[in-house]
Amino acid sequence: MPTNNYKIFFTVSFVYQVDTKKKVSKSFKSDVDINADNVNCELTNENVHSKWYEYVLKTSLNNLNPPSEFDDSKASEKKVTTHRIVNLMNLTEIHKSNIS
Repeated sequence: MPTNNYKIFFTVSFVYQVDTKKKVSKSFKSDVDINADNVNCELTNENVHSKWYEYVLKTSLNNLNPPSEFDDSKASEKKVTTHRIVNLMNLTEIHKSNIS
């Protein structure tokens, strides 16, 4: 069975410590490809949303294709808005299920 690969389009927002007395809000839009190697488990259309969210919150900002380099120790309050997840094997958009 072929491994699923996904392209995820998202925005990351965070607070960044510029110096000892100054913090600024920053954000960037990006996209990243993920597969089972990134999240260390099999990815399916059913679990890709939850596995992506776990992955993005623990991954360094610099691994998310930012427009510039960031020091992760200076970033806090990281929030992610996922715009679209596309299964690259069949080019379909994966929507979050409404299952509770």
